[in-house]
Amino acid sequence: MFNCNLCDREFKSKKSLTCHRNHHNPEYHIKTLKGSAALKTKKAEQTRKQNRENKKFLKWSSKNYHCITCNTKLIYPQVKTCSEECYKIYRSKANSRIMTDERRNSIKLGMERYNKTLPKKQYFCKICNNVLLKKATYCSDKCKSISKKIESEKMSKALKLAFIEGRHKGNEYRNRKNKSFLERSFIDYLNEYYPTLNYAFNKTIKIVDENGKRIRNFYIDFYFPKQNLGIELDGKQHKNSKEYDQERDRLIFDAYQIKIIRISYEEFINKTKKDLVDEILKKEIE
Repeated sequence: MFNCNLCDREFKSKKSLTCHRNHHNPEYHIKTLKGSAALKTKKAEQTRKQNRENKKFLKWSSKNYHCITCNTKLIYPQVKTCSEECYKIYRSKANSRIMTDERRNSIKLGMERYNKTLPKKQYFCKICNNVLLKKATYCSDKCKSISKKIESEKMSKALKLAFIEGRHKGNEYRNRKNKSFLERSFIDYLNEYYPTLNYAFNKTIKIVDENGKRIRNFYIDFYFPKQNLGIELDGKQHKNSKEYDQERDRLIFDAYQIKIIRISYEEFINKTKKDLVDEILKKEIE
């Protein structure tokens, strides 16, 4: 494993670490902006158009097109006919192939005979096992809600078992490049009202056993080093994992004495814990 010196994040390969270090460098961002500006120039647009036309011509030349009516070799960008006269002849032939009523009726009779031979498939409700009139999984909204409850209970049981047996590795494999809606809005709030604030985003916490071997990794959304305190912004998915979150917070506190304050999705939107958060942020600046 490779660690970043600036933000203490872990990476599996050296290549991913070097890519991550570039984002800490302000000159790298300036270069990327210059590169994007160069792509928007008229010269760049003209070259892109030219490349597209060249690709179209190569594709056209590989297929060797001939006229449908007179069989003469076509000139780029012709595909079907060589002239308007040939096109009119082609359309008149196409109109002669229009389906008649007799043909349509014979096809219908054939399809009816074929469908009668096949047995009709029956569909049953997953919960109450009632016969359904059309293709569906549930007979009513009540059955749908029952199935959702059963699935959520199964998930919570599986999480508890994994945590007891030591199979659950926390958020080790979570993709943290894409920030959630709550995280983005909280970062915007900090940048606007507390620009000089020192904090760590997605701080890694290693839980180690007696021999010093790492058991699992945890991530704290926003860590404030002065008060040794963390803020966790819980989305709607955390409703089914409350017991796991409590156990996780206890493990972090036992290992590093980091107190964690959790803010749910509803509390964040309704701003019920805004005063508490502002107190923490003011103390961190002092």
